[in-house]
Amino acid sequence: ATELGKTVSELRTQLTEEELIFFAAYYELKYDREKKEADAILQRVQDGADKPTHKTIYEPGEVVRVIDGPFADFNGVVETVDYEKSRLQVAVTIFGRSTPVELEFTQVEKSA
Repeated sequence: ATELGKTVSELRTQLTEEELIFFAAYYELKYDREKKEADAILQRVQDGADKPTHKTIYEPGEVVRVIDGPFADFNGVVETVDYEKSRLQVAVTIFGRSTPVELEFTQVEKSA
């Protein structure tokens, strides 16, 4: 007999029928709840719910306006986008020269 079989046999001799039913029902409910929770977590991962979503999508070549930091009120062109770090590399024209600047998403807005 397996270890589980021994345990069940021992329980049957030690517990009343009512206690056995309660014991079985309790563990069945616990298993169902844990399985449902695990399935929900797996579904969220499959659906991409754990990935951060950004309100604004930026694309290379797009014109943005810097609204915060030392380059506030400058316009620039998006060169690269890093959604994992929520940062952009923007080419800002300063004194007639294009200068690459790394900015956070919160420091820019889309130009109208």
